Amino acid sequence: MKISVCYALHDEVDLIENTIRSVFDKSKHDLILNLCLTSSVFNEKILSTAEKIHSRYGGFLISKFENLPSKYFNLMIHDAYINQNADMAFVGSPDYYFTHPNEFDLFIDKASEFADSRFFISSTREIGDGAVFQSGIYTKFGIEKIGYLDQNFVPNESSDSDYHRRCCLYYGRRSDNIFDSPYRKDIICNAEHYNHHFYKRNSSPPIKNFNRYLQNALIFHRLNRSYLTQKWGENNEYEFPFNKKQYGLKISWDQVDNPYPEEYHNSLNPFF
Repeated sequence: MKISVCYALHDEVDLIENTIRSVFDKSKHDLILNLCLTSSVFNEKILSTAEKIHSRYGGFLISKFENLPSKYFNLMIHDAYINQNADMAFVGSPDYYFTHPNEFDLFIDKASEFADSRFFISSTREIGDGAVFQSGIYTKFGIEKIGYLDQNFVPNESSDSDYHRRCCLYYGRRSDNIFDSPYRKDIICNAEHYNHHFYKRNSSPPIKNFNRYLQNALIFHRLNRSYLTQKWGENNEYEFPFNKKQYGLKISWDQVDNPYPEEYHNSLNPFF
């Protein structure tokens, strides 16, 4: 099988090499690496690490240093299925890596049984920092039914929660329990998962990146929760985005830049 392996690298340069190695070094599949640098500030160490990985494993490297992960995840998933003709698009996190040899292939082989019936196939149920879609496969089936991530979230917080909401509503459900969802399949893998901000498993302070933590806690989280409430209601009571039937649940590729131009304008994106 041809697998597109997609990563957005923000500042986890001390983790990414082991992460990539855990996927590529033992795999029997035809793997294509897609790596995007999503730190908003140019960092020579991040760039040199990404270039070293790119020279070792090939694939594609986008190094624009824009803190817009949802935009680049959409781009990588679209390229995987449209331009690369991949069977699956695996979207990973630099702070999540497989710990046993061949574990990635075991996951892919099992996931192939559900690729035509699930929107998302997760490689773990352990989600230490609340991320709904930490590492796993956005299936072609799911993209055809529900489309892409909403890029209006800045830079990325809550876009996974929004995707989960749209998936649940597709099946006429309102449950917020991500483990009781007809669109999702969880495959428990032998893996190590670190917290985005603390870089420790099931972590607590000391904080690894204090500035990133403060940005998310004080700026991005508040902006995105406000947008999420505007879009789905104070108690997730809306069945359509912004409670308007003219908006469907699917975000198609030609809508990804801003699927709701009459409802939302984000002036912060150019700064991140």
